[in-house]
Amino acid sequence: MVTLLAAGREDDARAQRDALQKSDANAALARLANQLWDQYGMVGQLRGACAQLQPEIISQAGATLTALQGLGVNVDAQTLCAPPTS
Repeated sequence: MVTLLAAGREDDARAQRDALQKSDANAALARLANQLWDQYGMVGQLRGACAQLQPEIISQAGATLTALQGLGVNVDAQTLCAPPTS
């Protein structure tokens, strides 16, 4: 979703968020996706939305990130919502 928003593909990002919500709206990453979408809508840019979301990532998705890392997925709280710098 972050990559899609960074690329200006808001419709695709919304579809990704909707798919996460449909799959399990109470799952940590689905909740974070919804919060990101709400923040993005309020501030109008990805970097600010991610900055607002950052404090919530560990508290809401720490266990999920640990499980993903155990499966070999290269993800952590600092990079989960980090827009490209270039």
